[in-house]
Amino acid sequence: MKKNLFSLLGALLITICLNQVAQAFVFAYEVGDPLLPAGSYHISQYFGQYNSDFSKYHLGEDRNRGTCNDDYGDNVYSIANGTVTYAQNAGSSWGNVVIVQHIILPSFTAVNSLYGHLDSINVSVGQDVSIGQKIGEMGDADGYYECAHLHFEIRNNSSLNTTPGPGYATWSDPLWYYYEDPSDFISAY
Repeated sequence: MKKNLFSLLGALLITICLNQVAQAFVFAYEVGDPLLPAGSYHISQYFGQYNSDFSKYHLGEDRNRGTCNDDYGDNVYSIANGTVTYAQNAGSSWGNVVIVQHIILPSFTAVNSLYGHLDSINVSVGQDVSIGQKIGEMGDADGYYECAHLHFEIRNNSSLNTTPGPGYATWSDPLWYYYEDPSDFISAY
């Protein structure tokens, strides 16, 4: 009888602990596009593309539709369930930036999605967001860029979830290990 009671209490304790751990994370079961409807936007600068202005390679994708500023103010959406870890103006070349941390199931892959050059931010640090939830609006980094666009990154290192970073890197820079091609990532999930 005591053995059964201890087994039952042990199972109950494990269940309570697992529920507490599960509540500490917002899990993502699927991944979507940051701009909807998907496919209506094109990539104007690809992941890994060389940029002669910076003499470096792009760590994300620049996405827009149409010509120049006709997409200014378009809604930008979270690609998956997650928690906002950064939401503020990051300075002249970045403008408003949102970073969301995601735990992708079933692999428990931790990634961060970054949305840069926003005109406005609709979320705050610590806020849980859902896939497809509006997190901001497309901008031009407060006029830094001639044309509005979304700078979109996928980072696979949790230490990169609290700052925007450089946006570009040389091929010899070890940063490449921590970034993934955003289109490939979305397609894989």
